[in-house]
Amino acid sequence: MPKPGLRQLLDRERERMSELQLLIKDLTDICTTHRTTSLQANAARSRVAQSLQKRNWLPSEYQQSDAAGYHPQIIHVDKNNAFTVLAMTWLPGQQTPIHDHIAWCVVGMYRGLETSRSFSLHQDTDHAGNKFPYLVGSEEHIWQPGDTDVLIPPDEDIHQVTCGGS
Repeated sequence: MPKPGLRQLLDRERERMSELQLLIKDLTDICTTHRTTSLQANAARSRVAQSLQKRNWLPSEYQQSDAAGYHPQIIHVDKNNAFTVLAMTWLPGQQTPIHDHIAWCVVGMYRGLETSRSFSLHQDTDHAGNKFPYLVGSEEHIWQPGDTDVLIPPDEDIHQVTCGGS
């Protein structure tokens, strides 16, 4: 019997890995091979969307909510700090503060519903000539299981997210 080729060995190894392990491996590869933020973020979004087509792959310990508020749970931090995988868990009605991101971000809905409201930053001047910034709320989007989004700062990145159901 001939020895299996490298491709066959890699295919067998992938079959033994969990979906979460595969996602982390593939995100590592994406961040290594894609050199620009935009390419990394968009390739990561596609890969997250692929995982979200499958069910029951996120271990239950990463799905526990907290009555005190939204709860970010670190699943994996890349050894080169190229990316972090988080599970954001919460109960209906809980929400994040209005915020933006300092690095690209891929959001994928595993289960439940959430509403994301975008804000735009404006500036005005008072009667004394002092400039002051303010936010104006704009569109809302309801996210459902399987939905993904990518945020690449500083464009269109100010938002607030509210849990709409578990």
